Amino acid sequence: MLVKPIEAPTVCSRDTLMRDFEGELLQQGYAPSTVRKQKRLFADLSDWLQTQELTAGDLSFRLLDRFLRDRRSAGFARHKTHRTLRPILDYLHRLKLAPPLEAPVLEGPASVILDRYRRFLTMERSLIATTVERYIDRLRPFLNRFLVQVVVGLRTDLPESSGKLGF
Repeated sequence: MLVKPIEAPTVCSRDTLMRDFEGELLQQGYAPSTVRKQKRLFADLSDWLQTQELTAGDLSFRLLDRFLRDRRSAGFARHKTHRTLRPILDYLHRLKLAPPLEAPVLEGPASVILDRYRRFLTMERSLIATTVERYIDRLRPFLNRFLVQVVVGLRTDLPESSGKLGF
């Protein structure tokens, strides 16, 4: 992987990054099988960035969406969510080789509700980011289906006062 550092003064080789990443995961208590899978995912991301003529410094939420979409279309059934990339992204960010990634706030009723829910989970419930994103990822499909049904008029079982969904 070519690494364009954000603030780091030197460029690291892919082998060095992979070896250090493996050691860090093992030190954090990850199972050896999980470490192997994460290293494979890291290598796939590195290869993909190279074919796209990009570097770790170019990583963004949108770019990771493209990477995951390409993985799915290539037939990979596993490791196809942002959550599976989190250890890699956190590692690269700690080394200041990649920017911090925040989920983009989209416009529309569902995104407003999800953003409020995200703030509630973070501030009121004091949940960590990975847990919050897992909750959001599970709520998003339901909320999108529900809002489509409301807009299209398929939901007639709602009381008149339910124009507002509050958290």
